[in-house]
Amino acid sequence: MSAHSLFVRSEDEDDDNQHEAEHTSVYVPEDPALEEFDVNKRPLTHALPSRSTHRQSTATSTSKANVKVNTATTTTAAVATSTFRNNIGTHPTYPNRPKNVTFTASTTQIAHLSDVFQSLLHINNQAIITIKPTGITLYSTYNYSTNVHVTIDPTLFSIFNLSVHNDDDENENENENDDTRVQTTQEEQEQDENLELRLGVDINLIADCFTSVMNTLKFESAVTCYLTYMGDGHPLIIEFEDTFISEKLEFYTFYVDSDDDYTGYSNTNASKSNTSDYNLRIDYEKVIMEIMVKSDVLTNLLQDLYQIGTEVLFIYCAENVLNFISQGPIGVSKLIFPNERTILEKLYLAKETDDHHQYDISQFQFHDFSKILKAVKLSTKSKIVKDANGCFSIQLLCKNFQQTGYLGTLIVINMTEMVHDEIMVESIIKDEQHIDQEKQNEGFASSNNDAATRVTEPILLKSIPDLTHRGNEPLINSFKRSRPKLTNSTVDDKNARKNKSDGPLLKRNRNGEDGMRNNNNQREEGIPLFL
Repeated sequence: MSAHSLFVRSEDEDDDNQHEAEHTSVYVPEDPALEEFDVNKRPLTHALPSRSTHRQSTATSTSKANVKVNTATTTTAAVATSTFRNNIGTHPTYPNRPKNVTFTASTTQIAHLSDVFQSLLHINNQAIITIKPTGITLYSTYNYSTNVHVTIDPTLFSIFNLSVHNDDDENENENENDDTRVQTTQEEQEQDENLELRLGVDINLIADCFTSVMNTLKFESAVTCYLTYMGDGHPLIIEFEDTFISEKLEFYTFYVDSDDDYTGYSNTNASKSNTSDYNLRIDYEKVIMEIMVKSDVLTNLLQDLYQIGTEVLFIYCAENVLNFISQGPIGVSKLIFPNERTILEKLYLAKETDDHHQYDISQFQFHDFSKILKAVKLSTKSKIVKDANGCFSIQLLCKNFQQTGYLGTLIVINMTEMVHDEIMVESIIKDEQHIDQEKQNEGFASSNNDAATRVTEPILLKSIPDLTHRGNEPLINSFKRSRPKLTNSTVDDKNARKNKSDGPLLKRNRNGEDGMRNNNNQREEGIPLFL
């Protein structure tokens, strides 16, 4: 790329001809506006005061460039240097971004932000923050095989302001008429909608900052967090304030020199060939699997896989079947995900005409797959999507129960699969086909048994009770049990037993202690034992 060169020459007053000129070269990007300052397509030459400024301040001619330099050249060099400094502030990835973009926000939802930042630490300590009027996006990647996009809605903040402040525009607007100002205002409104601020931060330091404040929070006190960024060259300022103390922290920001597209999967204008991150996005035109499950059940399943020492994880998906197969030191284990409608809310598989048995198998290193555990534990809904390019995406919706009107924070984790172990995959397929065949056989046998029971004649009752009601019998009394009639013999026996038991009892009451001593005699007389 061609560029103009700016040379600075200084000479000593005592020895003008013997002292060799000192040259300083400054890189100036190519700009059509600088063509008028290029004399005969030669390097622009300018004589500035030497180190001993108090002795020499006038410009002299040079013999090498054969250009007569006067005091007007000083203005020319100043314009070129000013243009160069302005071009330095333009980031190569978004050259049309306005200068002096500022961002201010405030929120009291410190616990939610702390959990979100902590979920990113398992991916990478460094992250790219993209701030737009539609929200804040955090991007982080790990080893070009996993990336994460976190989208925070502006409704989480009580103040969310992204604006542009240019001093030069204010001076120019003073000389404009009303019509020009109205047109400028409309252009500014359209420009505000497309504002974008991008900066790199160490997310580990920011997460520790929010976590330490969250741990010291009291239930009664409310802490307000203020976020401020004044543009390029300024630190990210985070301030925590309550009724007793105000804590202000400054974090250095940086640019990442990479061709990756940090705007996320929602950018449809990104070039597929020039973006190395394109393969780690879901192509929704080629989705082959889509599953929606409850996050708490998925969290328990991942914890079980971690406890049994899983090394390689296989995810088998078929119609109403979702199995997590573990391969590790204890062998092969299979964890069956419940297929109830309330737990496994949705399961979609793309239909293929060449295979009657629809299934999909994904293989991962569990060490890399387990990085999603903290984010899954934070979420309430989990969605698993896979496309034909081999991109496996887990989309998590994290609610903030402390704020009722908040829609939620979206965490999208994209990862690539491993090369499949053909022997293990074939074994899994055979095992699942064997289970399906057994289910079909059981269903066929049960259907035959049901048909056989339907063919047999029903069993008839031989003795049917007579439940007819007679008209001369009362309806209620007909259900009463009749008492047996007492005969003379039964009455005499009952009176005899009564008289026999009354005698000894009276004798015991009259004798008192004497009656208690003669227990043997009383037993012989027939006194009951319980007396």
